[in-house]
Amino acid sequence: MGGLAERREEGCRSQPLSFFLFSQACARYASARAAAPPPPGALFNWGVALTDLARLGDPPSRPARLRAAAARYEASLAGGGGASGSAPQALNNWGLVLHDLASTADPAARPHLLASSAARFRAALTARPDFDRGLYNLGTVLFGAARGDGAAGKGGGEAHAAAMVALAAATASGVAVYAKALDAVHRHLPVPFLMTGWLLAASGGGGAGETLSPAWCVLDAASLRSAPPPLDAPPPPADWPLADEGGRAHAHSLEVGCVA
Repeated sequence: MGGLAERREEGCRSQPLSFFLFSQACARYASARAAAPPPPGALFNWGVALTDLARLGDPPSRPARLRAAAARYEASLAGGGGASGSAPQALNNWGLVLHDLASTADPAARPHLLASSAARFRAALTARPDFDRGLYNLGTVLFGAARGDGAAGKGGGEAHAAAMVALAAATASGVAVYAKALDAVHRHLPVPFLMTGWLLAASGGGGAGETLSPAWCVLDAASLRSAPPPLDAPPPPADWPLADEGGRAHAHSLEVGCVA
């Protein structure tokens, strides 16, 4: 399937100038940290700059810079970024850095790094289930693991990896790299459905008369739709909240309500 799609855009900039600018940015972040603890956003940007430095710099310095970038992403989440809307991106970037580290690691360390990378993508999807880059990157890591690149934690296998790529392509239908990857893994998609399970579905025509009730739903490469539950279907979760404190009805996402 090739490399991971979610790379920082490097455009047409020349390597010497880019390297100098990122080096200057990292130096300024380090100076600012010496004066006062940096906010989560600055730690995140520092991680991005270190990641670009690792990719532009000489190979011997690459692992150390990637490890430093991973530490900045972790610190940005620990410093309050985990409660913000930027958490999925920070987790995603952290996963990418760990995947890059795995590509040059010795065979003994590689499985752990790949499993840690997959765990960060899963955490990003927990924070934002429709995060297309997290879906695609998780699918890529799992597909590589299924093909012998190393362990990537539970939930591996070509079918599960292909399903993640399909979900990314469905979530962001205009992204060419997702469509190309889906073509490459289409024959591995689980059949007949990518995912099945219970969701809360609205009925009653909307407005004040609208109610939510559990519905068995199926997802394939074409659509998400309701269907009669199979005889061996588990019962719908008994603890689903049907409204928040303001009385507004809401439903669980497919990631929460369905079983792969």
